Amino acid sequence: KWMWGVRVVAILLIMLLMSFVIDERFVDRVDLRVSSKPVEASNNGFTLIDFDVAIIGAWDERIADILSPDKWDPNAAAAFLENNGKVLDSIARCMEYPEIKVPDPTYLGGHDPPYLRKWKDVGTLLCIQMLKLFHEGSVLEALSFAAKSFEFGKMVECCQGRLTHAFTGNAIRQQIADELLIMTDKRLGVRKEATLETIKQLERGRSSKVCLQDALRREYAAMCIIVDGASVAGHDGEVGKALRLGFVDRFFIRKNQTKNLLGIVMKKLIDKCYRPR
Repeated sequence: KWMWGVRVVAILLIMLLMSFVIDERFVDRVDLRVSSKPVEASNNGFTLIDFDVAIIGAWDERIADILSPDKWDPNAAAAFLENNGKVLDSIARCMEYPEIKVPDPTYLGGHDPPYLRKWKDVGTLLCIQMLKLFHEGSVLEALSFAAKSFEFGKMVECCQGRLTHAFTGNAIRQQIADELLIMTDKRLGVRKEATLETIKQLERGRSSKVCLQDALRREYAAMCIIVDGASVAGHDGEVGKALRLGFVDRFFIRKNQTKNLLGIVMKKLIDKCYRPR
């Protein structure tokens, strides 16, 4: 009788082990496939903002202070813009292009491309230039520059990158909009409602929701690469470093189930992009 008990326990243990090891079938979701829109090199402004230098002084306390309407320092602003003249010129030339298309970023897995870290400070640089024009009395030029900067943020948001690209572009637009609201209210006496209406007009054209949907698809593709790489012993490269698993962990990970669950979550996020607020 004890032999039967041992067999039953062994069968249960095997069934329990198999439940952890056996993976489900991967669902290749057509609605989550990444589609890349080709952009001619002559229309792509990416090479102009793939600059080698970081933006100097973007995190300096004095720069943060002069963004406040009551603490404007023309000397600090001029020095900041002069130190970053090369970057500002590159962005100005990039604004003349219809689009920005970045190299496919999904292969990097959990890592951001190096240039994106520099792009995160672009909003501060553009705001300082816009404010400088305002304070010098070149109001129309400042408003024109604000519109171009806002469109540049939309170009970054729609650069066929991942979520970090979309968030960076959105942050640039938000920073420009915030400073524009403050400046038009404090300096020009324009009602905030009128400025908000102008910003809404700038929002039209390039669809941020569609760009965010594409970014979510690329994020899903990158996360799938991380999961696949994590299940391979001795996986080298940047993707392999994103998620290090030991031998036992690699044995028990169910990559297809993980990717299927990620697909469900991403699809819900994509659907929410189109819901009216």
